[in-house]
Order: sequence, then structure tokens, then C-alpha cells
Amino acid sequence: MRKYILLTSLLLSICCYSQFSDYNNTIGFACGGAGSSTPIIKKTYSLLNTKKYSKFIEMLYSKNSAENFLGVVVSEILKKKKLIVLSQKDLNRISELYNSDTEVEFCSGCSDFGFEKISKMLNQTDKAKMREEAEIEINSIFKK
Repeated sequence: MRKYILLTSLLLSICCYSQFSDYNNTIGFACGGAGSSTPIIKKTYSLLNTKKYSKFIEMLYSKNSAENFLGVVVSEILKKKKLIVLSQKDLNRISELYNSDTEVEFCSGCSDFGFEKISKMLNQTDKAKMREEAEIEINSIFKK
């Protein structure tokens, strides 16, 4: 029985994590069989907890689409909370990203994963509602 449970756990892990092309840059707050955050989300939490807010402005200009998505969502939250000031250049970049066809890899649980355009994720027209989930998770950090 113990071997069966171990084998089942191993197979589920392989199924849940082998589906990603780049797990380190996948947007996922409760990802895979374990329901844990992906590395880029953990990095986001770390930057927020250490108050390195300017890093999110840098993410707007990254070549990494996951960083672009997080840069927009977090920068907009930080701006509302008056924790950062965005320049006109930054605001223009955010507008560009709202219209971007660049895709971001995402996951929500073990069965909902794939790629979605940044524009759909930012405008909340994606089926996984990643922006909504991101805002809830990020705002929860400020409530601690």
C-alpha cells in the first residue's frame, strides 16, 4: 500500500509539473498538485516583503513576459497606495503592455494551465482570471 501511495504521488508530481515550458517564469499562485506558488511569484512576495518596490518598475521593461505582467499589476497597486511614483515613460510602457500580444505562461491548480496574451490577463478577459488572483494575493501582503 505504501509503495502504491508513493508511486501515485510521484506520477501526480510529474503530471502537474512537466506541463510547463518554463516553470520558473509561470504565473501561478496555487500551482500544480501541491498548490504552491511558482518561483516568480515567490520572488514577487520577497520583493514586496523587503519593500524593493522600484524592482517592479524595472519589470515593466523586462524581456520576460511574466515579469511584465507582474510589473504592471504590482506597480498599479503600489501607485494607488502612494508607495511609488510612475513616470510618463512608465505609464506609456504600461499602456503598451495592456495592448501586448506577448504570451505569458500561467497555471491555476493542476488542471488549468497554458499560455495567454498579456493584454487578456491585464484586461481580465482570460478564463483563469490571473489578474484578479494577483491583486487579491498582493493586497493580502499589505494587510499583514
